[in-house]
Amino acid sequence: MVSGDVAMRNSVNTTGSDNGSVYEMARLASAISPTQAIALSQLKESQLTLGEHTQNKRQPNNVFAKLVSMRSDVDNIELVKLEWTCGRDPTLDLDYTFKRLDSNDHLYRILSRKQFQIVHNFDTGVTYITDLSRNGTLVNKQRIGKDRTIVLSNRDSISIGYAKYDIFIFEQLNTPTYPKELTDKLIMTSVALGKGGYGRVIMAAMKSNFDKKVAVKILSHQTLTSSIRFSQTIVKPEDIENEVCIMRNINHPNCMRLYEVVQSIDRAFIVMELVSGGELFDRLTNAEHHGIGMGDDLTRFYAWQLLNALSYLHRNNITHRDIKPENILCVDRNVYTVIKLVDFGLAKSVEGDGRMRTKCGTPAYTAPEMLTSSKEMKMPYTEKVDVWSLGVVLFMIAVGYPPFSPDYGDGEMDEQIKTGKYIHFKFDLEILQANRRPTSLKLLTSPWMSGEPIEKAKKMVQTYENNNHFVY
Repeated sequence: MVSGDVAMRNSVNTTGSDNGSVYEMARLASAISPTQAIALSQLKESQLTLGEHTQNKRQPNNVFAKLVSMRSDVDNIELVKLEWTCGRDPTLDLDYTFKRLDSNDHLYRILSRKQFQIVHNFDTGVTYITDLSRNGTLVNKQRIGKDRTIVLSNRDSISIGYAKYDIFIFEQLNTPTYPKELTDKLIMTSVALGKGGYGRVIMAAMKSNFDKKVAVKILSHQTLTSSIRFSQTIVKPEDIENEVCIMRNINHPNCMRLYEVVQSIDRAFIVMELVSGGELFDRLTNAEHHGIGMGDDLTRFYAWQLLNALSYLHRNNITHRDIKPENILCVDRNVYTVIKLVDFGLAKSVEGDGRMRTKCGTPAYTAPEMLTSSKEMKMPYTEKVDVWSLGVVLFMIAVGYPPFSPDYGDGEMDEQIKTGKYIHFKFDLEILQANRRPTSLKLLTSPWMSGEPIEKAKKMVQTYENNNHFVY
């Protein structure tokens, strides 16, 4: 056990040869204190993981859709059952039996004993239709094919036997409307992946292949304010376009990919890569790692991927400016997995000397050069603010609690950051002075970024890249 301030070795040792020494703090750490536990839990308040699945609150006895009859001799039908089957044979267990159609005897004769089945998934909000007939069921004048299943969309027409025999319009209730540019390619579900001040994120599937899933971030021009721009002004469509143009140019396996942006009058729809492993923060706060960290190997495994992403961004003159565990997503639930930087809402593409002045980011991860004693004075800073934030993240991965917090009782958090004082531990990084702070590329090529965990990370990222080429 080690108590008090422990002088830590340089977590990005560019001169020493001890590749793993940065993570000795994970082994030297004493049990997390109640104050540190409070600080860790408060970092998570009001956060919703991008990987979290919110449960649909609808009950199965609700009407979820209607079949609006297009014929005077066929009833309008409210769909309540999750599986609904129709046909003309009264001896079968059908939910709706077609009576003899006086207006068209030929249409009645081509109806099958079982014509089609509609199945609704309340979890995803998606409705399917399966053709069970001998003479055919058509949706929007196109034959489904016997025993084949397709997705039903709001206002789809259903025909029997021939395109001219329209019988129903499928009308889904409480269905959000989406731009045609989206619905031409995607099946929009009601699966919520996350929400916040910016709007919400839902899952969608490619119409060309149901197995290919994407995430769609829906931003309201009226509500997209402080979460991205720290401004109370209404965000215009061109403002969102300026922000996502950075993501358009990012192509790296450790950064979230953007596929398309569709604008409407009041909303923007950002179609992105879908990952299902949740936030890195969730792993830090679970019972296994809470207050003790993840150990040397796993920390270095993650560190290489984060430096891999940062060095790519910095080479391309992009500064993220909001590196934190909540903005690091895991591809799957495995312990060793590919991780991705997300949320480029505060990212900045810089030219010239690469200096920026806007104060932004999340306070606990903010670099000291972004903090000034006077509101009027804005000191310039560079991409090395990301390196500082990464150091804070690595500290948390290694020991399981944040280095800075207003709950520690030894001064305001800004003052803790400005003095570089880590509670119980110190990184001897000389990172208070940005001009002496190592670059992400230098850290990536330093001796401590070698060994089995690093080789494992490289191999896993390369395999993921090879197996996940996605043509949108």
